[in-house]
Amino acid sequence: MIDLEELANSWPSILVARSEIGKFTRSLYKTSSFNTFDGAKKGIKRKIKINTKIAYLKSDVIEWLKSKTRVKK
Repeated sequence: MIDLEELANSWPSILVARSEIGKFTRSLYKTSSFNTFDGAKKGIKRKIKINTKIAYLKSDVIEWLKSKTRVKK
């Protein structure tokens, strides 16, 4: 199984800015993908708006990634 907690442990903050989602996921997703997911109500459940920026709780990002992860054998 893929250990997504490693991503969480290597991130220095409890927040992940939408603009940094590519860096957080190690290029698995782009910022524009999350614009689309959020618009379709299929994105991460909680968003935090700080001025004009959007961020997510790191734990919510990991939970969302786990829900999208499939391991093929």
